[in-house]
Amino acid sequence: MTAGIRFGLSVLGEMMFPPAAAKPAPTAIKVFVAGMGRTGTGSLSLALKELGYRPCWGPDLFEFADEIRDYSAGTMSGDQLLALMAERGFNATGLDIFGMFFFREAARLPGVKMVLTVRDPDAWAESIATTVGLHFAYFTGAPFKWLPLFQKINPFLQEMVSIMSAGHPDDFPNNRAHLRRGYLDLDAEIRRSVPADNLLVYRVKDGWSPLCRFLEVQDCPSTPFPRANDRMEMIATTYVFWLVTWTWPLLLLAPCGSLAAVFWMLRTPSKTNRKKKEA
Repeated sequence: MTAGIRFGLSVLGEMMFPPAAAKPAPTAIKVFVAGMGRTGTGSLSLALKELGYRPCWGPDLFEFADEIRDYSAGTMSGDQLLALMAERGFNATGLDIFGMFFFREAARLPGVKMVLTVRDPDAWAESIATTVGLHFAYFTGAPFKWLPLFQKINPFLQEMVSIMSAGHPDDFPNNRAHLRRGYLDLDAEIRRSVPADNLLVYRVKDGWSPLCRFLEVQDCPSTPFPRANDRMEMIATTYVFWLVTWTWPLLLLAPCGSLAAVFWMLRTPSKTNRKKKEA
């Protein structure tokens, strides 16, 4: 729970004050993780880091806000966005945000390994409805919608919602049947689009062995497989976003209250001054 609150607060900080982008050496995309968020992409991102990759995941999205805006506007292609990620030093991507959009472009890249993270469709729909789906709802409302970051990426997020809900964004994230349909449709499309001999269909609970074999890692870790963003952490993160959504007017009222208090103190004579006047 505490980890979820810390994660939510760190994401809020990066939304309002985006950090300066790191400048590692350009590289090439070596791993692309397709599929939906809440299928173990956070845990897989940590595993890829442990294997020596530099994955683009989670808040790394914010580094590409301008390019995401251009992609939604039709002035940047998926191929160009993937090339830019590699230019900025990321050699593993997809992973939750980009996975459902650019798997066709990634499959055409030379030498890339394609991973499809999977989960029981009903469990996935329930997870989206009670965690990440609520985040999207908060991000499209006040005060998030006023942040420059979200003004850039909201069209992209809306397209994500449409994909996840099988074209029914109006009842997202509450309709589990539409969520299940969206999951199955994307899963089928990825399997049709990516050659089977270059696609690992992967459940994170299967651990290191199938991942290491597919990525041709000789020295596979013997440590427990990393775990990120479990249900309780995501609920805690949801609570952070909910709290901001419902309390942000107080942030605007606080300065007004302070000014009113100062004005009242200046206008109200002290007891000492009143006694002097009476004397």
